[in-house]
This record gives sequence, C-alpha cells and structure tokens, in this order.
Amino acid sequence: DSFQTSFGQTMGRGIAGGVMGMMSDYRLKDKLKFIETVDGFNIYEWEWNNIAKDLFNYSGKARGVIAQELLQHHSDKVRHHKSNYLMVDYTKLPISVQSQVKGY
Repeated sequence: DSFQTSFGQTMGRGIAGGVMGMMSDYRLKDKLKFIETVDGFNIYEWEWNNIAKDLFNYSGKARGVIAQELLQHHSDKVRHHKSNYLMVDYTKLPISVQSQVKGY
C-alpha cells in the first residue's frame, strides 16, 4: 500500500545515510489516535496530511510514535530534518516499539 511504499523508500534512504529515520512530526499527521503504550513509548495511528504527501510523498494510514513526545525524555532519538520537521531514528527505539510501526 501507499504507506509501505513511502515508508520503504524513506527507510531505504535512511539506511544509505546511516540512520533509519522517518518523519514523525505531529504537524504531518491528521486523525491522530492513541493506541497503547509499549515499553514507555506511546503508539498512535494517524493519516498522513497533505503536507506529508507534498513534501515526502507519504499518504494513507500509519502507526508509530510522535517526535514531539520523544523530545521530552528521548531527545537522542529525534533529529531535525532540513525541512524543519522532526524525524525519529527508529533504530534507537526498543524492538517492541519498532514492530509497531506500520501502514494499513
């Protein structure tokens, strides 16, 4: 589906750059819904908004974390993209949290 495609492209670029990064900024998400807490990390579902589509070719539904939340207690897992949106380095998250990141 469209998320898997954009996620795979993003993760692929991340691997080439040495970081498994993905845009996780709440400003790129619509219909945000809390799902559960896994090992201290809140997991959400959302739909990518038009900004995410236009800038990063993300579309459809997805699940993962919100970068702004991680800034409070896990800032080492967040970085600023040149676009001024926040990314999360998912390789620095517990495997249990990484396994929650997906599309539908």
